[in-house]
Amino acid sequence: MLRRLPFQPSLALGLMLLASGTAAQQSDRPSPTVPPTGTACSEPRPQICPQIYQPVCGYKANDARHTYSNACTACADKQVVGHRPGPC
Repeated sequence: MLRRLPFQPSLALGLMLLASGTAAQQSDRPSPTVPPTGTACSEPRPQICPQIYQPVCGYKANDARHTYSNACTACADKQVVGHRPGPC
């Protein structure tokens, strides 16, 4: 014979608060900006990139910049939100 466990409102309330807190943390973050002449990286991120040298300046989420060998390599870095042509 199976026994049913009593419903615990405090557990349900705790789970709802946890879920709402996670969503609030994500929306409170400032969204990084891609330069007007740049291209935003999209999901899914590339796993394999060609070995072509066409340098781009990658813009990271923390406003840092880094020169990558090409656009694919820049977007393969999960911290990069976008890139523009040419080195940084």
